Amino acid sequence: MIHDFEARQRALDPTQSFIVQAPAGSGKTGLLVYRLLRLLACVEQPQQVLAITFTRKATAEMRARLMELLMAADQGTVAHNPFEQQGVDLAKAVLQRDQERQWGLMDAPHQVQIQTIDSFCAKLTASMPWLSRLGDRPRATDDASAHYAAAVEQLFEELLDSESSIASSLRAVMLALDFNYDKARQLFSSMLARRDQWLRHLVLNDLSAMQEEVNQAWAGINAQAVKKLRQLIPDALLQEVMTLGIEAAQNLAATPDSSDELSALLTVQPEMPYGTEVWQAVCNLFLTKSGGWRKVINKNLGFLPKVASTERMKQILNDHADDAQLCQALRTVRELPATALSDGDWQQLRNLEAVLTYLAGLLQLRFRAAGECDHSEVTQRANLALRELDNPTDLGLRMDYHLQHILVDEFQDTAHGQIELLKRLTDGWESGKTLFLVGDPMQSIYRFREADVSLFMQVTRNQSTGVFPNLTIEPLTLTENFRSSAGLVTWFNQTFTQSFPAAANIISGAIPYSKATSSSDNDTPAVRCLLASDTHQQASLVQEQVGLALQSSPPTAQIAILVRTRGQLSAILPALRDAGIAYTGVDIQPLKELPAVLDVLALCKAICRRDDRTAWLALLRGPWVGMTLSEITMLAGNPDYPVWDQIKDAELNVCCEHTQVRLSYFISVMRNVLAQRQQVSLAALSRWAWQQLGGEATLFTASESDIDTVFELIESLQRGADLPSMRDLETALDKLYARAQAEGSDNPRVVVSTMHKAKGLQYHTVILPALSSTPRADDRDVLMWTEHSDEQGNSALLLAPYSMTQDSGSHYDYLRRLEAERSKNEAVRLMYVACTRAEQHLILIATAKISEKTGDINPPSKNTLLATVWDALNADFNLLSQPDTMAHETSELPQSLPRLIKSHKPRSGASIDWQVPARLHADPEPPEEQMTFEWATEVATGVGIVLHEWLQYNQQNLLEAVVDESLRQRWRAELLALRVPQARLSAAVKRLEEAVDRIQQDQSAHFLFQDYAISDNEYALSAFEDGVVNTYRIDRTFVDQSGVRWIVDYKSTDTNRVDLDAFIDEQVQLRHRPQLEKYGALMREIDARPIKLAVYFPLLRQLRVWEYVDSVDH
Repeated sequence: MIHDFEARQRALDPTQSFIVQAPAGSGKTGLLVYRLLRLLACVEQPQQVLAITFTRKATAEMRARLMELLMAADQGTVAHNPFEQQGVDLAKAVLQRDQERQWGLMDAPHQVQIQTIDSFCAKLTASMPWLSRLGDRPRATDDASAHYAAAVEQLFEELLDSESSIASSLRAVMLALDFNYDKARQLFSSMLARRDQWLRHLVLNDLSAMQEEVNQAWAGINAQAVKKLRQLIPDALLQEVMTLGIEAAQNLAATPDSSDELSALLTVQPEMPYGTEVWQAVCNLFLTKSGGWRKVINKNLGFLPKVASTERMKQILNDHADDAQLCQALRTVRELPATALSDGDWQQLRNLEAVLTYLAGLLQLRFRAAGECDHSEVTQRANLALRELDNPTDLGLRMDYHLQHILVDEFQDTAHGQIELLKRLTDGWESGKTLFLVGDPMQSIYRFREADVSLFMQVTRNQSTGVFPNLTIEPLTLTENFRSSAGLVTWFNQTFTQSFPAAANIISGAIPYSKATSSSDNDTPAVRCLLASDTHQQASLVQEQVGLALQSSPPTAQIAILVRTRGQLSAILPALRDAGIAYTGVDIQPLKELPAVLDVLALCKAICRRDDRTAWLALLRGPWVGMTLSEITMLAGNPDYPVWDQIKDAELNVCCEHTQVRLSYFISVMRNVLAQRQQVSLAALSRWAWQQLGGEATLFTASESDIDTVFELIESLQRGADLPSMRDLETALDKLYARAQAEGSDNPRVVVSTMHKAKGLQYHTVILPALSSTPRADDRDVLMWTEHSDEQGNSALLLAPYSMTQDSGSHYDYLRRLEAERSKNEAVRLMYVACTRAEQHLILIATAKISEKTGDINPPSKNTLLATVWDALNADFNLLSQPDTMAHETSELPQSLPRLIKSHKPRSGASIDWQVPARLHADPEPPEEQMTFEWATEVATGVGIVLHEWLQYNQQNLLEAVVDESLRQRWRAELLALRVPQARLSAAVKRLEEAVDRIQQDQSAHFLFQDYAISDNEYALSAFEDGVVNTYRIDRTFVDQSGVRWIVDYKSTDTNRVDLDAFIDEQVQLRHRPQLEKYGALMREIDARPIKLAVYFPLLRQLRVWEYVDSVDH
């Protein structure tokens, strides 16, 4: 029995518009095809029906199912069950219509319009190049990052030395960025990629209109939050709380130096609506400064002891202490910013508006010159072709005449620009024309592509108003899960009912869970939770579970390993390879992360530029030569001369004997390579050099096909005699991935994938490891913006520039919290998507630490996928934390083999005709003790640098960060790049782990790395000194709760000295205090707050603090 049979039949009504929520496994594509067949049977021409998807794969699947049903109907096939027979019957009706109208569908199936939204937009712009203003049809590229970067470079070249008004605006923006060009490039490129969100606002409105629109949007945010809170507080209770609060505020006002957190209550006027400030004061009655529910009230809040009003307030607090919904609404209102941006914010936005509009114009010129553009440009031009402002174009009228029905797949992943397109396609539609939207808001996981799940919610809530005001759209919900067993469906319902938000919220993208039903008879429990002590043991568990699944499942069944990020596979893939388990995957490991590929990249740079010191030093320290730092210093230590010029004719006897052998051979190869640089292409030359230097011997983590891919890329980038740009090469490499199929099988049953790429697929068994891994924290942008839609579907832009002078109630800070809340809501949806890929079995694997006090597992970090289901599953995982059920810590997996070349084996078949030196053998490595001191120095230096960078990039979640295998692998790569010897890598990584553990247990770190409302890392300050501009970078600065500005410097100093305090004091006084005092003086120029200076020694768990005292000059 199909539980949602009536909804499925209702969805086939060709006269009505619908929005269908179709959860995982509910047969969404089948329903779309049935609806498509029903519509084709009642139109005059097939072109009057348009089906839009978001991927080519979905388009191909829909078209294939359509043709299967048409062929089955044509051949008189009888289906196995009534539901499938309905599809055949619908297809028969289409064939009858086909015969009546002489369409010839079986011979020309392309008449049925099933297209991706990108291809549809491209078709529109091509049919009306004048109205779309796109000219000749350009190629649409999936990756336009090179064009964004080129437009930004042109912006700098044209304007930085100009005296125009736009140039002044650019300088003002750059000043806010402290002229950090790298950050500016990243910011501007990112905004170009998302220009569909803000550009139409800048183009369609003048600045004053835009200012009014944005301020209204901020006022709307305030009004919505206050309205929701007001609905949760009964009138009688509100009046009583106001009376009690005003009395407390009066008590505070009569007390010197008291808190002002209730002062807004003294401004309340009878019969006048409460402003946001008044509501925030009400929130302060219920919440502590940290956002928790008040458990204690006293005179500090204006409530005097032994007074009836104090006792009544205590009673009110006790009565509502468990109301989570009220508590969250209070927090939301208290964190609201002002209802309008400040004048200073608007001035900065005017500067950005001028710069970004100009930059968008440069990008369009770049697109025209290149003959290609991104999909965003095509969508924008399609919108323009359909309608310019409020005047219908010829194309819009013609599309309206032909199109009678539109079907949209995966509607939950729609972005605002695509919604604008659908609005214009359906604008003016009358009765008889229908819009059919299908998707699952519980599977909306593409925010990074600007998908906005709130659009689905708006259409569902406002069937006759809002997004499509001229259409009456009826909501339908499917419940049947045809994919997963009954046991899995039961587990999904139990787990995700607790994990998803209890109520929908359009602003934060909160979606409640919709329960599924199953017609399966297999209700056997099918979910296992496994706990590992570390990432190495986790990899062993994955390998073990894959082996068991391969043995127990049918021969054709697939087993999937799904992870949140590719880095979480760093220990798992080697474990599979070691066990001889063949697997396949797409885009799993970036090519640029492979050491062998980095060797090739350094080789190419060195061949192209003899003065590229970094590349040449990388070759000397790399596997082909393996020089020590001291040897490099002696041979090539002069930075004023190219490395090649220093080594090519040098006396090599300063090196040890084995280094002399390798270096001599390297010089002979490179001498001949450089001599033929003008006659041979870079691809051929670098490939030949790689082969002669023994590149194949370094392929421990890469295959030769990976290296072939790199050389083919180099060849494709070379234009004639000109050498390819190294920047273009590195950019292109960023998009390429290593070959991911293990040897041993032509058709592996094991699939390795990210969760995002697995969406829409299904597997017999799904394994989800690394659930306790913490994702990297997002960087703090200089400009925050989001497109906000209200309950009526009206869209507006929320903007806020970052400012060092902002307070905790700033617009920027509000948007930052909103993004964090949206990310949290999307994380639980991602977990749902991953779990619902399973047909029969689901295995969850996490690493955890056990609390010494309770014996239970420490709760996972809040940003992990395990945290999204912890309330539902913590009992299951805690059962595994007992000594007899939790796996013991395993020894570290074997390190990758040393990459240092021991002998060179020149290969024949080279395209360069010269005599190759005879085969040379390196002498054995010198005894370890001979190099102990140098290695110890390199380890200490490397650990210090890596720890400093880790502190810089992980400060937002530092105290919750988990050191997993992906982080260890990244540390290893960074340490290798810093030339820490392979034999010392494990010791260096262990030292870093110990440092992180020390920091997380250090109370000083807990204070320094809180998520303060005003905080910055690597903050740059510039000063004009002695006729030049000098730039200084502060490791961390923040403003604490008492309003004091802190300036903190990290020092990775370590020591075993017994007199630690004396040592630290000496270091601070002699080496660090003068620099911190300079930072304080520079900060004083822009910030009048009290300033404290601090030096933090994370390895020693020591903090030294002193107050900055203004000098006479200041």
